[in-house]
Amino acid sequence: GSGRLTGRWIRPIIFSFSLTRLSPLRHRRHRRANCFEFGGRKRRRARSIAKRRMGVPLCRLPLLLLLVLALSPQGTRWPAAAAVAARRIAPLPTAALRRLYDTSNYGRLQLNNGLALVPQMGWNSWNFFACNINDTLIRETADALVSTGLAALGYNYVNIDDCWSYVKRGNKGQLLPDPKTFPSGIKSLADYVHGKGLKLGIYSDAGVSTCQVRPGSLHHENDDAALFASWGVDYLKYDNCYNLGIPPKERYPPMRDALNSTGRQIFYSLCEWYNS
Repeated sequence: GSGRLTGRWIRPIIFSFSLTRLSPLRHRRHRRANCFEFGGRKRRRARSIAKRRMGVPLCRLPLLLLLVLALSPQGTRWPAAAAVAARRIAPLPTAALRRLYDTSNYGRLQLNNGLALVPQMGWNSWNFFACNINDTLIRETADALVSTGLAALGYNYVNIDDCWSYVKRGNKGQLLPDPKTFPSGIKSLADYVHGKGLKLGIYSDAGVSTCQVRPGSLHHENDDAALFASWGVDYLKYDNCYNLGIPPKERYPPMRDALNSTGRQIFYSLCEWYNS
């Protein structure tokens, strides 16, 4: 043979492991001191070279080395293959792995506006109460977060989910709180929650209607964002129902831009689970 590794190197390896952790062949011919036995003078020499270079027996080399040996052309010398493979994989983590786990570019398009520095924690009305919500419930929940000590632990969001709004918009096209369940309006409720040292969240939808068929914010992003900001809202959960088949990448950015233009810090939570 030429003494060179002519087979194509297999690059996309995320992790490696010792073959001794696999179940070795049970027959005694294939076992030797809990290690796979490679017979023949050239194979024994390959083990010796690998051990000198890597400090471990050939059977403990990462799986990638054995794949290279197995897939190399017949003209490739095993000792040369082992030596080249050992040199290629010895410095771990490799440059490819470092690139894989490089986080320096994560979030490069995000705004440095002070939001989402830590995970958001708090309470949301939907899972237990669904549409059975009202002003009193939200105020009592704010009281409970403080009295139980949860607020001191960082549970500081009180989020109103679907069904807070009236079933249609007002004469000027604005969202209206349901007069039966939130007679004092959202601004008054936000002031109460803020007085407890907490933050108020609200709900809307990137479609023509919310999931419970209340008015959605699609094509009303600027007006609704300005209204939420005027009420003192701190968090917006933005759902995905009744979206007219418009791709999410076209529907979610307008509300993002509208919220940013208000000048108020409002956490923007995308809820893209539903599609109708």
